Amino acid sequence: MAKRAAVRSEPTAAASRAPRPRRRAQIVLALGSLLVTLAVCELVFRLLGLGVPVRTHRTQSFRTSDGPHLAARGAFLPLSISRTQYYSDPRNYFGQDRTILYIFNSAGFRDLERTVHKPPGIYRILALGDSYLMGQGVRPEDLFSTQLERQMNTGGWPREVEVLNTGIAGLNTKTELEILSTRGMWYDPDLVLVNFVLNDVEDPEFPARRPVEFYREYGVNALDSDWLSRYSRLWSWTRGSLRKAITGRMYVADCLADFEQDSEKWRRCRDSLLGIFRVAREHQVPVMVVIFPFFHQLNGAYPFQALHERVAEVCREAGVSYLDLRAAYGAYAGPELWVDPTDQHPNEVAHAIAAQAIDKFLRSHQAELAPDSRPAPLHTEQEEPLLQAKFRIVGLRGELSADGRALSFAGLAAYDGDFRLLHDYWHALGDLETLELQDTHAGEVTFRRVVGELPKLRELHVTAGTVSPQLRAELIAARPGLKIVEHPPRPQPAKKAK
Repeated sequence: MAKRAAVRSEPTAAASRAPRPRRRAQIVLALGSLLVTLAVCELVFRLLGLGVPVRTHRTQSFRTSDGPHLAARGAFLPLSISRTQYYSDPRNYFGQDRTILYIFNSAGFRDLERTVHKPPGIYRILALGDSYLMGQGVRPEDLFSTQLERQMNTGGWPREVEVLNTGIAGLNTKTELEILSTRGMWYDPDLVLVNFVLNDVEDPEFPARRPVEFYREYGVNALDSDWLSRYSRLWSWTRGSLRKAITGRMYVADCLADFEQDSEKWRRCRDSLLGIFRVAREHQVPVMVVIFPFFHQLNGAYPFQALHERVAEVCREAGVSYLDLRAAYGAYAGPELWVDPTDQHPNEVAHAIAAQAIDKFLRSHQAELAPDSRPAPLHTEQEEPLLQAKFRIVGLRGELSADGRALSFAGLAAYDGDFRLLHDYWHALGDLETLELQDTHAGEVTFRRVVGELPKLRELHVTAGTVSPQLRAELIAARPGLKIVEHPPRPQPAKKAK
């Protein structure tokens, strides 16, 4: 019986072993099908250009050749050039090297050179803002400030128009108030144009927890790619979509919380906005606020509209004109107005739409924003030399004598590039006879410039060894009677022993 049972059990064991090769074959077939499916999806993603791994290089500053510079308060390095180079150029906008250059004028702004004293007959708009106004990723001729100036001058505006662009990446409303009160009003604007972006509630420095700019937060997948994304478009797209969804919701929640009435960030932002209104009114200058949206779900369930209303409410209560640009972008979803897939700043199309909307608004509100009667200028031609000598515009601190004949920069850690900022202001110091530049980093460029541009200069004080015999002879030949006084270098403080 036992033997019969053993014989009977053999087929059963064989039967149990028989499906194993089939199961293995099924698993191999399933894995193979999955791999083929993934390969086909990968091929489709590549053919359609989806999931392209992107990265970006930003703001590589190139200082001018004569050494480091002192940046004016609330500005970039004056007379410097920086660039943004993008990894890709899907819109064929950036050019062969995928680079946007930012050239900053002598006041540290991405704008044309502007005289402090406003020429007669000019209607001058002073635009305050951050990287939206500065034009991150946009060529200078496409900036909405440039287009607005061009449109107003060719569209029958009663006076010639200048739109001064003081936008600086990373600023907020508080720092814009500082620019207006310490520098901006010296340009005698006829209108202060405040460009409000919803991240203006943030601190001007990038906090450690997360970057300020929405495009960096929402597009974090592109700026924080992994090694597999370099080889698989499918993985890059899947990973990016998940991270966008997660980080996007996080940012929306944080942004809404920042605008709550009891939020310290909103309180500071509101107070700074009211401060801008107050400074402008003290000088009888009207203000217009332009509210820019985030370029995200503009024609759908846009999650930030309540924040627009919060800013608009402040303007209404203060009696200030405002323009909400979201309606102007109502035909767009948002991404088609981005500079780049990694950069949600407004592109040149978005800038053009903004310029058209602002131009239309100004024309329809001309009576209140460009009245015929002009307030008295902030300073007169007679006062200009003394006021400009305070160098509020360029941020250099010089001590001017009461009679306007002696100016000292002694001990100021400034370089040729910093003194070059004064090229538009030397004419205001026509009575200057003595200039002290000892214990600065001034060099040949500055010495030649001041001798050539200060007609009454008689004494130039320098640090010993900074003027070569050849340069001394050249300067005296250019200005007979010039006395060059050399001072020994200032002793350096002794280092403390460890």
